Amino acid sequence: SGGVSASTHSGSGRAFAFCLIDVAASVVQVGRQEDCETRSGLSLLLAQTTPAEVLVGSQNVPSDVTKMIRTLPFSPLVTAIPSESINPMAAQATIDTYFAPDGTENPADAAKKGAKRKTPAVIEKLSERFESVTCCLGLSLGYLQEALQDEKVTKFGKFEEHCPADRRHMILDAAALSNLEILVTQDGSDKHSLLGHLNHCSTPLGKRLLRRWLCAPLLDERALKKRLDAVEWLFENSDAAGRLRKQLQRMPVTDLERSVARVVKHCMQHTRAKQAIYFEDVGEKQLRDFVSVLNALVFVSEVVVLDADEVKEAEGEGEKEGGFPARLKALRTLQKDGGLFPDLISFCEDLKRHLAEEEGEKGGKKLVPAAGADERVDGLKKEIQGVRDRLDKCLKEVKDRHKLRDCKFVHMKFRYEIQCADSVPSSFLKTVDVTSSVKGYVRFHTDEVKELVEELEELEESLKESHAPFMASLLGKFAARTDFVDAAVRIVAELDVLCSLATAAASAGGPVCRPEFVPFEKGAKGTGKSGCVLELRECRHPMAAALMPPGAFIPNDMFLNCEGVNMGTALLTGPNMGGKSTVLRQTCLAVVMAQAGCFVHASKCRLTPVDRIFTRIGASDSLLEGKSAFLVELEETSTMLNEATERSLAVLDELGRGTSTFDGTAIAMASLRHLAERIQCRSLFSTHFHLLPPEFETDEAAGEGGGVVANFHMAAEVDESSHSVTFLYKVSKGVCPRSHGMHVARVAGIPESVLTSAQKKSDQLERAANAIQELAKIRSRGRKLLEALKHDDGKEKQQEGEVPGSEAAETEGVSRMRRMFEASRARLQKA
Repeated sequence: SGGVSASTHSGSGRAFAFCLIDVAASVVQVGRQEDCETRSGLSLLLAQTTPAEVLVGSQNVPSDVTKMIRTLPFSPLVTAIPSESINPMAAQATIDTYFAPDGTENPADAAKKGAKRKTPAVIEKLSERFESVTCCLGLSLGYLQEALQDEKVTKFGKFEEHCPADRRHMILDAAALSNLEILVTQDGSDKHSLLGHLNHCSTPLGKRLLRRWLCAPLLDERALKKRLDAVEWLFENSDAAGRLRKQLQRMPVTDLERSVARVVKHCMQHTRAKQAIYFEDVGEKQLRDFVSVLNALVFVSEVVVLDADEVKEAEGEGEKEGGFPARLKALRTLQKDGGLFPDLISFCEDLKRHLAEEEGEKGGKKLVPAAGADERVDGLKKEIQGVRDRLDKCLKEVKDRHKLRDCKFVHMKFRYEIQCADSVPSSFLKTVDVTSSVKGYVRFHTDEVKELVEELEELEESLKESHAPFMASLLGKFAARTDFVDAAVRIVAELDVLCSLATAAASAGGPVCRPEFVPFEKGAKGTGKSGCVLELRECRHPMAAALMPPGAFIPNDMFLNCEGVNMGTALLTGPNMGGKSTVLRQTCLAVVMAQAGCFVHASKCRLTPVDRIFTRIGASDSLLEGKSAFLVELEETSTMLNEATERSLAVLDELGRGTSTFDGTAIAMASLRHLAERIQCRSLFSTHFHLLPPEFETDEAAGEGGGVVANFHMAAEVDESSHSVTFLYKVSKGVCPRSHGMHVARVAGIPESVLTSAQKKSDQLERAANAIQELAKIRSRGRKLLEALKHDDGKEKQQEGEVPGSEAAETEGVSRMRRMFEASRARLQKA
């Protein structure tokens, strides 16, 4: 059930081609992507698809890429492909064995021996442009050929172009998926991940679709509205959602999508070897699987499709004006009535009429071709019945001619042995072939019976052989309409996910809201002002709140470019263990949930859709790749600074802590200013570098419109007498002057003597840092005052006919500034 991912890198740059194959579902996705030095594109692809096995070129794939793949948290099997196998001509030859430009488009015809399928359009398009795509696909098909899984994929598989980063969906890279615990938690379990929290799906195909929705949330506001309309209706009408979920749980097959793919695989097997003699139990099991799929499709049709009266009733159930949402109505209405669901009932019932049950030779029921379903089968059955009638006639003649009582056919050592009392004359036994005897009885064959049994066995063998082409024909009819069936499977999965999201909202254990979306408006460069807003009121971390008693989790607000916060960047300070990282994560999770079409764990959520979330959270090294924690941290920051747009959301948690204080502060300060002033994306930046807030406080104090960063802190109550800190876990405006690291040290059990010494040193360093901060403020204000004086003097001189900015004006301004600076320095020295 796992996927296979093949990857080859082009000779120049860092572009790579890839081929993703889901063997169980017969889905093939190919593509090519440009990448950067940090391999963020490849990392994103692997994080979103989590393949079970990865094929890599042993020579043309760089060693750092191979190391990165081996360190993935889901630990895929890595298979090296010999370098001599990576040849565009050989790869194209492999592809040509399965596809041809003039091939057939009918899957059933493509399965015939020697037939080729028409080359999928996506392969033609990408192979013509990129040799690396040809190599990747050819190597993948060759590998599947060795595993005897190739024809299932090539004959019936769906070929698509995979776009990890398109304009219709938000991008969540590997770092974001991991840091926010979207799919799995840090320990590798999905139980307390966002996927685990929202997963109330009744079917495996629903859970797979939910996973895709969380990996690639929507960007399009119209599509979001349709999805949220459906979720809201199901949320408000929980009884209807509950009924649908319970009905889907009773589906005759566990995984409809995989079962359909398995039936298609059986079709290929029977078509490829029509004359093969199959073990009876294998053919019987395949037919049972086929009937189960047909029954499941009929079942979901009856469950999903609503008639006109049911639609009218559903429209009446809605509490809001507008009634039944358009998306739900389309999903639950037949195509012939203007909806999206295919008419499967008549299609499946027609196929089921080709089969009938009869008594098996070993007892029980077995499936066989129904009368009238196949001319050859009907003809053979008629001939077999004729031979059996002749055997019965032969038995009667023997019995009458020799006046044998209690004479009958038995099937002991041989078939159709004639059994009679052993009192028959010995002269008679010399004229027949005695096969066996038992006390009181003798068994024999006459020449005519032997001929008829031989004829019967030949006919029965022919009948068995006729089942293979019959099954191939029957399954071929099903395979020819896989697009028809797949449409129904996709609708079932979508309905399952919509019900799951509604159920998750209903069981949130606190206030939830439907998110509101604000259209994007481009801001003016360099001002720090953007048209992208983010408003969250009483927001909670969904997974953390679920693990706590009801009401124990403390919610928080977050405003960017709205509600009096005219800046798009929030600088968050506060004590260790005060909840900064939780606030950062819950903000990102609220955005992901909103754009996935889910209700948000908040009393209000209003935002401009985010095109990508960048996260720099936590500290972890990568020893196998030879990367320190600080290098990993800076690579994530580099991706953010190089690829973020005005519509992105950037989250940085304590950037710069892996190096010296001065270097770390400088990197953090420069990165924050670049995000706030140049990129102007919505940003959340937490730090313990207390030199950062004053740097941006001076900007904010410059006057209306002058600030680009809003300062917030996590509130705490400090008792100096007992050296204790009470965390309030509440976001408040302003700067937190201390991180209260000594409190954390005390909690950790550091000896009191060490703490006392550390506190003295901390006070000394804090006084020095405060002096530096005061000097920085004076210098900054002095520069601004000097500029103002120059401006005012220039105006006066201009009125008197003098040239503005003359040497005399500058000298006077500098003298005034020097006097102010000396006075301030004297006050600092006195302090």
